[in-house]
Amino acid sequence: MDIKIITRHDVFVDAVANDCDLMEWALNWIFENDSNIEFYNGGHIDISDNWISFSGDNGMFELEIITKTI
Repeated sequence: MDIKIITRHDVFVDAVANDCDLMEWALNWIFENDSNIEFYNGGHIDISDNWISFSGDNGMFELEIITKTI
């Protein structure tokens, strides 16, 4: 069974099912967590195979996606 491990600067953030809707997860995560990025005013999320990138008016940061088999 595959899962996705999400990290930020090699620090664990979350583990989700392999078929998780990452866009929905990312939207929930950014609004529930205190971040220094001004995401509410024109922010954007990009998702690739290995990264979730959040960008806003004052900068950007990325979360790494690591697929593991358990």
